[in-house]
Amino acid sequence: MMNLQLKYIVPRKVRALLRSSYTKVHHLYNFLIARTIKKLNTKSFKFNGVDHNYFLALYNTTYQNERAIEIPIILDFFKKFNGEKVLEIGNVMNHYFHMEHVVVDKYEKEKGVLNCDIIDYEPNDHFDFIFSISTFEHIGFDEVQRYSSEKNKEVFQSSLLKAFEKTKTLLKDNGMFVFTVPYGFNTFLDAQVEKNQLLMSELYYLKRISKDNEWKQVTFNELEGTQYGQPYSCANGMIIGIFKKNP
Repeated sequence: MMNLQLKYIVPRKVRALLRSSYTKVHHLYNFLIARTIKKLNTKSFKFNGVDHNYFLALYNTTYQNERAIEIPIILDFFKKFNGEKVLEIGNVMNHYFHMEHVVVDKYEKEKGVLNCDIIDYEPNDHFDFIFSISTFEHIGFDEVQRYSSEKNKEVFQSSLLKAFEKTKTLLKDNGMFVFTVPYGFNTFLDAQVEKNQLLMSELYYLKRISKDNEWKQVTFNELEGTQYGQPYSCANGMIIGIFKKNP
């Protein structure tokens, strides 16, 4: 007797294509819905008194998570250093824009990206502006499990502190380093920020306040206790750190 189930077997490649197509359609639908919500309810968010439009993109479902605020904040700083020597730690911006700057990323292999540990990076010149978007929270924490093919390689929390210190040395006099990290993801990093053990010039905080990915700038006390992934997916709190190198 014929096995009726055979009639419904779909080749693996076709199944993968269908899943991929469904995912893209699903993301497009969510993107359109999110864009409509933003237009109707929340056209912008404030950071240090300045209005910024939310950044909506399909890549990495930016419209649903913290990238929606990280990118506008960093872009605002980036514009102030237009034409200057700029370094990005962690390859993020290249996924959204064509930008003329140096990118160091230990794991992501892309054209134009220098694959090395920032701790070991020795450039020929210093930088006017260095930025990093949601990268430092992985250093010395989950970087191997998340990105490396050597899953048994040991990492140390001290690598995070060394990375911050090394980054500061790469700045020119009057240069600036700006980073964003999610709060509640790496508790060791959170503790360093709370006590300002990183010796940053300025620290700011934002908190997600709605399912529709609205964000509000808050004090650390208002952010404290916020959890990563709860009640909304991904970051529910963000830290923005600024270091200014004085001559």
